Amino acid sequence: MSEAAASFFESIKDKMPKLASVLLSAAFFGATLLINVTSKSAHFVDVQNQQEKRISDLEAQVKNDLVTRREMQEFKVDATERLNRIEDKLDRELQYHRNH
Repeated sequence: MSEAAASFFESIKDKMPKLASVLLSAAFFGATLLINVTSKSAHFVDVQNQQEKRISDLEAQVKNDLVTRREMQEFKVDATERLNRIEDKLDRELQYHRNH
């Protein structure tokens, strides 16, 4: 600290009553406490927002997976039906050729 600042604080200290010094210290303590509580609250809000985003992303992935599974199931059913029709046609052709 420079000499000018030190002498300034000394002159204020001499002129300021002890009660004012205590009040000023209490005000600084209160302000520090308020800033710490506010920063922790902001941190918790940030963490909560990140978790909500992660949950939304997971929900989107689950919905996408469900749609993909449903489409795959529909494809399997359609492929099975087509395969059955082809097998039926082949069986009829074989039966026709066996009879003639």
